[in-house]
Amino acid sequence: MTHTLTLVPVACLKAHEETVVQRTDTIVDELRDEPIFRYPVVVDKHTYVILDGHHRYEAFLKLGLKEIPCLLVDYFSDTIELRSRRQGVSVTKDEVIQRALRRELFPPKTTQHIFAAWQPLTCEVPLSLGQAYGSQADLAWQGPRSAPCVHANEGGYG
Repeated sequence: MTHTLTLVPVACLKAHEETVVQRTDTIVDELRDEPIFRYPVVVDKHTYVILDGHHRYEAFLKLGLKEIPCLLVDYFSDTIELRSRRQGVSVTKDEVIQRALRRELFPPKTTQHIFAAWQPLTCEVPLSLGQAYGSQADLAWQGPRSAPCVHANEGGYG
């Protein structure tokens, strides 16, 4: 499986699940205490739908950061498995993509993605948060920049 670790503009990402505010706030506090980002958000490279890392994404939004380290993957690869965490609720990869594109989010922790052939990468990206969190926050990064955003009506998903 090929995947790319890169920075992606936060505005490009599309959530498919709601988050728990308390968990997001915990991550915000952790990043303020130790401004190093260690776990990239796992994102479908064709649609920019978040597969793993909704709370990290929400924390970046709260901090006003403009770009976030992401691991871009091919969601429809056989090496990524999707399971429902909710009894009696079935989900498909197509449904995950469609709900994200329509902004019809699943409740928190509805889906679980299993990355069978590989372990998601870790990274150590220092965040340069400056004096004011939010509007002036910036991300220090030495790696490659991402490709442009994929919009909802591109890439075969509409």
